[in-house]
Amino acid sequence: MLQLRPEQWISLKQDARERFEADLQAHLRSRFPQRVSEIGDAALAELVRSGIARAERYGVVTRMDVRRFVEYMVELGSDFDTDPAYPTVQQILNDPGDSGTRKMDRIDNHATFGRRG
Repeated sequence: MLQLRPEQWISLKQDARERFEADLQAHLRSRFPQRVSEIGDAALAELVRSGIARAERYGVVTRMDVRRFVEYMVELGSDFDTDPAYPTVQQILNDPGDSGTRKMDRIDNHATFGRRG
């Protein structure tokens, strides 16, 4: 049976995270070409890393849910989760009774955003 040392697990996790970050950056460049065209690679990488960390703080942890969270950062502003213009978003994200997926579904269904086609 193959056994991995703890440092090997850490390396695998880091590799997977870096691949996810790169995939998410490519997705954003493809889905929102006009919005991210003026953002350099380093700035976009930082936006993605920041978005992943912020999403995790709200319990948003699956790849698809994190992707949706970061998409909202691009669409509504990088601080959409704390922006007073979106009080319902803050309420949803800070609800301890909902899973990350449920939170993102509720944001998707929020009528005032008119997003996703």
